[in-house]
Amino acid sequence: NEMAPRPHNSGHWTLDAAGCSQFEQQARVMAGLPLGDTRHTRPVIMLNILGDAWYRRPPQAHRSAAAAGGAMPDPSAKIEPDWPGVLAVPGAHLHLYGKDDARRGRKMGHVNITATTVAAVHGKAETVGALVAQPLKG
Repeated sequence: NEMAPRPHNSGHWTLDAAGCSQFEQQARVMAGLPLGDTRHTRPVIMLNILGDAWYRRPPQAHRSAAAAGGAMPDPSAKIEPDWPGVLAVPGAHLHLYGKDDARRGRKMGHVNITATTVAAVHGKAETVGALVAQPLKG
């Protein structure tokens, strides 16, 4: 329902799972070069990373605070998401956009998850989605 004469969010998966990414395709068009191969090279799921991920509190933070008799974590304080956890998932390709201010609903990056089978990519995407506060839908 949208025509975008630029690389579009819906094609960011091409960075890690297509013969030629949408970014390279645009450069090829502008340079008058032949188009590259657009076929999928492997199964992929792309998850957006929204600023909400910086405000997510793991359940253990609440349990730890309560057990220690301490104050609950401040829900307005930002905490960096678990990037090492994301990158520990085989086939996870993290793309952060370098934005300084994480705000709820603001697109901060995306992660492409690749695997050799559709079932494997779904399992890995569920793991990554839990780490970046983006559960899979459907």
